[in-house]
Amino acid sequence: GGGRGVERAAGIVLGVGLGGFVDGILDVFKAGVSVDGTVYGVTNREANRLFALRPDGSIDDLGSAGEYTASLALDPTGTRIFWVPGAHGEAWQAGTPLMALDTSTGEQTVVVELNEVIQEEFGYAVGGTYDVALSPDGRTIYMGVNGGETDSDEQSFGEVFLLVIELP
Repeated sequence: GGGRGVERAAGIVLGVGLGGFVDGILDVFKAGVSVDGTVYGVTNREANRLFALRPDGSIDDLGSAGEYTASLALDPTGTRIFWVPGAHGEAWQAGTPLMALDTSTGEQTVVVELNEVIQEEFGYAVGGTYDVALSPDGRTIYMGVNGGETDSDEQSFGEVFLLVIELP
């Protein structure tokens, strides 16, 4: 781990000191808690680092989230985290990838690039998401995405879609 850990008083978490772990501000800290008590999160600003806060207070760097990421979803088994980088209108520039991280190996994979499919079908550029959620069985991802028409020169924002993605 690279952080200072967690300060505790009477079993209550007072704060997380990221120390030299990242040069950024902890903004999003919500992916769920795995069965072993590990909490997964992502920093924002320039760092955009995925991390695991372990039950012993140590912090493991799990690699880059790519771009600003506003929402993470942890599958029910605690083995994969899902997210879409570029939450604030830039996701379409990278194809709006739905990413997955294997929590035991740290391997990141692109599950699907959403933008091309959505553009072809609806003429809509997917700008980003602030909401990635998994069904209780872990087989379906629900995403509220923000975007706009593909002929716009501005950031893709302003229209909201609900995407339902069945995982293989």
